[in-house]
Amino acid sequence: GDAALAEVRARSGAADASVLELDLADLRSVRAAAAAFARRFGRLDVLVNNAGVMAIPTLQLTADGFEKQLGINHLGHFALTALLLPELLASAAPGGARVVTVASAAHLLAPASAVRAPLAVPATGEYDPWRAYARSKLANVLFAAELERRSVSASAPLTSLALHPGVVRTDLGRYLLGAAADGTGEAMPATPGAARALGLRALELLTRSVERGASTQVWLAAGGAGGGGGGGTP
Repeated sequence: GDAALAEVRARSGAADASVLELDLADLRSVRAAAAAFARRFGRLDVLVNNAGVMAIPTLQLTADGFEKQLGINHLGHFALTALLLPELLASAAPGGARVVTVASAAHLLAPASAVRAPLAVPATGEYDPWRAYARSKLANVLFAAELERRSVSASAPLTSLALHPGVVRTDLGRYLLGAAADGTGEAMPATPGAARALGLRALELLTRSVERGASTQVWLAAGGAGGGGGGGTP
């Protein structure tokens, strides 16, 4: 956290930038982070729900017992947004606050069960990394749309939007091409050296840089796509 904060300050010139500890896989951490933010700042103009994981090879659970991709990609963000609603509604930004949720076109691949039983934890033998990811991204889209609908209905000074950033070269793909996983030590089966090098080169040609990948969410956070008083389109 400290290293990231130092980089943000150095590159942006924002000496008052700060960091809060938040683990989206643990709802106790989410509640603590929201409470700490409220005590320190009291209002929030823009919330970007961006953090996530993709295609975890084996079934893993959050601290609260939810499938991990759904827990991190959706439930953690859902809880954080709900807990920060008082600060968002206290925003003094022109047109009100904005909640920008980074979704994915992968939501189109979500199985029907994602709607019928959205919180169900699949049995170990039934777990599919990509179906689980798609389910979490569908949850992002539905959440953003419903938050916008409720904002419009209540004439609340808040706009909710969702976006597909494209395929971006970040650590989100850590489980692909035999890449090292996070602390679990797990990864997809290793890819032979030559094939891996070719795959990485293909990914470089077919994907976006971090700067380009972040451009849409930054544009929306800065007021793009209209909005104000619940007038945005997710």
